[in-house]
Amino acid sequence: SAVAGNEAVADSIDSNPPGEVPVVAPQPAPVDLEPAPDPLLGAETIFRVSDNQRLTYTDLPARNITEPASGTIVLLHDFGSASTQWQATAALLNEFSRVIAMDLRGHGNSSRLACCYSALDMAGDVIKLLDTLGVDRATLVGSGGGGLVAQKVATGSPHRVSHLVLIGSDSSAAGNSRYQDFQRQAASFGEIGADEQFIRTWNDTGAAREDGAEQRLHLLGLAQRNTPAAVWADSLVGFVQADSSDAVAGLQIPTLLMAGDADTVMGPASQRSFALSLRSEVVVPVIGSGRYPSIDNPAQLAGNIRKFLSPRGTLHASTFLY
Repeated sequence: SAVAGNEAVADSIDSNPPGEVPVVAPQPAPVDLEPAPDPLLGAETIFRVSDNQRLTYTDLPARNITEPASGTIVLLHDFGSASTQWQATAALLNEFSRVIAMDLRGHGNSSRLACCYSALDMAGDVIKLLDTLGVDRATLVGSGGGGLVAQKVATGSPHRVSHLVLIGSDSSAAGNSRYQDFQRQAASFGEIGADEQFIRTWNDTGAAREDGAEQRLHLLGLAQRNTPAAVWADSLVGFVQADSSDAVAGLQIPTLLMAGDADTVMGPASQRSFALSLRSEVVVPVIGSGRYPSIDNPAQLAGNIRKFLSPRGTLHASTFLY
């Protein structure tokens, strides 16, 4: 398991990506300080990408060695969020699989950079982390913008991805009026970043949350308020401008699409439309969930993923359950 303060160094990276320099700001704390252990995810490990960039992640080994292993699952949080989003889900998934939950660049305890927050930039970080950890292939689980990052990994390096799980995501947010409104608001953030009203609107889609969800939502909100304004603005505009539909349509990777049944941003209608562009897909709802099924109903979310990955699973390609 991961130990706080350990550093995995990517020896193949000899120079810093152009334009990536630290942002001079007192908050958040520099990532080279030991990150505080997450009560459910555990201690984070620091991965040194370059002298100026570090990523933090948690690596949870499979707990149940009596069941067939489902390989490695990499959890990619939504833009503006952090690996905190996956607390309850990771604890359920690592019963049968190794689970890696990373903070994307600019998020959580990972380094804040002056630029370069596109999904393609973040996808490159995912590949570097997999290389350093010796993971040849993995299941990528992406929520919202993290789903776009997963798609970029899959289209750029399909041999590294065994399965895709995309939650409330799409190949582009260009035609999504709600998302475009969020992007316009993020572009006007001051130095403080997202305000309380934005975060409430971003997170709250009216779902009836189960016991424990409010606490998980509170922790997620803390991470979102700590995300720099530039990260919100650059990542959201990238999602609106992105269009990877043609590349995704050519993938030969088993793909599971999920969304909360009460998600009004990228919910059931959006997922049905997205599924039409994929050659191999399963579309299922997460009952009683809004924008973040990992917050509202992690048990059903993890259960669906487990069924999808199991050789004896009951979720098969071209199964539409909406």
